[in-house]
Amino acid sequence: ATMGCSRLRAFLVLALASSVTALIAPGSTVSSLPKAGARTRRVTRAVPTASAKIIPIVYASAGGSLVYHAATTAASASPTYKALLVATGMLGIVDLGPTVNRQFASYKRALVKFPPASSGPAKQQRQAAITWQKCVRLKLLGQVVGLVWAAVAASKGTPAAVFEGVSGVMAANVGFWLAGAGGARHDDDGNPAPVPAKLVRTIGAVDAILLAVALFGAREAARLGSAPVCSLVLAAGCGLGIMENLPKRLKELAGK
Repeated sequence: ATMGCSRLRAFLVLALASSVTALIAPGSTVSSLPKAGARTRRVTRAVPTASAKIIPIVYASAGGSLVYHAATTAASASPTYKALLVATGMLGIVDLGPTVNRQFASYKRALVKFPPASSGPAKQQRQAAITWQKCVRLKLLGQVVGLVWAAVAASKGTPAAVFEGVSGVMAANVGFWLAGAGGARHDDDGNPAPVPAKLVRTIGAVDAILLAVALFGAREAARLGSAPVCSLVLAAGCGLGIMENLPKRLKELAGK
């Protein structure tokens, strides 16, 4: 039965990941057909995709599921485990989802602002935009897989797999910086806005520590059934991200 649950969880996660990957594919191009007697002229235009619209929904759904399962899980579950579910879910809703949604729009604007070039600064700017695109996609895919994995695991009552899902989220964050996101970062308008190398190292180190804690927690939960210290550390780490971004989200909601 355990093997069946694991296979079902893996299938659901991979299916959603494949769907998100397809949705975040760059907009295709179409060519206008020349009218009879008119000079042939190839005109291409970007076909907008609805991919960005689904990003907050996916994060909110996975995050909301984690919060729901924290509220409905068995009374015997440890408070630290419940805190981990709530903190991870709220992090996805308040921080991860809105952030990656802005970054998704950022790289699309950057690719428009910096078209393909063969040499010089223009080529460097184009390459930076492409690197930014790859970094954002990597983080998006990893975070979605991790959050959905954790949510499915929470519904099955398997703490070890929840830690695995959280480790996937943290691994996506680490990979984001290792792939060069700091130097390739662009702002919301698509303009280059690199992050200082010292700050990248600091953020990357914190993410790496949280990744290590999540992996250790998965091992301990599989062996002992729970990992309260790891749960507490991860909940605290997620809480910092929530506290930092919650005022911004509330202000955005108030302005609507």
